[in-house]
Amino acid sequence: MEMSAYSNETPFDASMLVHFRGGIDIKLVNKLNREIVKHGLEIKEQEVKSKKSETEYSKSELTNCWKLILDASCAPADISYPTDLGLLDQARKQTEKTIDTLYNSLEVKNINKPRTYRNIAGENYSVVAKKRKQSLKKEEMLSKGKCNVSKDT
Repeated sequence: MEMSAYSNETPFDASMLVHFRGGIDIKLVNKLNREIVKHGLEIKEQEVKSKKSETEYSKSELTNCWKLILDASCAPADISYPTDLGLLDQARKQTEKTIDTLYNSLEVKNINKPRTYRNIAGENYSVVAKKRKQSLKKEEMLSKGKCNVSKDT
């Protein structure tokens, strides 16, 4: 379909696409697919041949021309590295979610939900995590649940 100039009017009605598609049978689709695959394989073979010739040229002509300098001092600042305390807090949160899910799936809720002291545990984690250096003894006690950390220690 050729047009001599640009036009804002549609060249045909959208329902014409339905009629056009109806004229395509499975044999034509299969033939088209074979041609597309054949063309794709030819392009791939050409790329492989050109890469081989490029590598042969680069090996024969250029060897050890440039020097690459890497600087390992630059690293993204927003990466969080796992710590024992952080992993412990993630495990606590996941356990609380599991307890909630299991309790909510009970059909008969004649038993009380298990106490997890999640508010106290969350506060204790926040206090210890905000400190720059935790003492090993406090961290051990916190992980065993024996410590109630106060904010001024």
